[in-house]
Amino acid sequence: MRVTKEKAAANRARVVKEAARLFRDHGVDGVGVADVMKQAGLTHGGFYNHFASKETLAAEAIALAFEQAIARLEKQASEKDAPAKALAAYIARYLGLENRDAPGPTCPMAALGTDAARQGPHIREAFSAGTARYLEKFAALMPGPSSGEAEEPDRRAAAIATVSMLIGGLTLARAITDRSLSDEILVTVAKTLTPMIGEKEGNAERQP
Repeated sequence: MRVTKEKAAANRARVVKEAARLFRDHGVDGVGVADVMKQAGLTHGGFYNHFASKETLAAEAIALAFEQAIARLEKQASEKDAPAKALAAYIARYLGLENRDAPGPTCPMAALGTDAARQGPHIREAFSAGTARYLEKFAALMPGPSSGEAEEPDRRAAAIATVSMLIGGLTLARAITDRSLSDEILVTVAKTLTPMIGEKEGNAERQP
């Protein structure tokens, strides 16, 4: 039975979506093409009808993961009255226990940062482009004037520092087996970031 163009496009999108989740959960090298196709409800043999290689799929999956992350960031910003409140809520969610324990649907930088560094150029380019876009959007959440050449570099620097601390704290909290230490890392990073956003001390264990 011949597959229509619309159905083929839908199948391809489903494969990319499942790959974005699985790669964040297990790493690019920890997931095979057969695993992705199975999760997408398709046969392994049909993979090369859609993609030239696993690297091609991984690059598209990472790009999608960043699109999803940026959409969540923009939604967070739109739901709050001020950047500081949006940022406080974002930090609480990012360093929350739910986010720590479920890497699949969460931040691609924390889930795939060290993995991407070991991959080929297409994957690294997708990761680099996604990170650049994410930082640009994140800078809009940083407290301070919304315009003005003198202020924008400071907002961007603060965004880079904040995102780096979030990623580092979450990555470390996920990696260690000592649950109490993992919890402590999340709470400590949240408390350290609090003065940067001008909000009262939050609780990293608050769920999104």
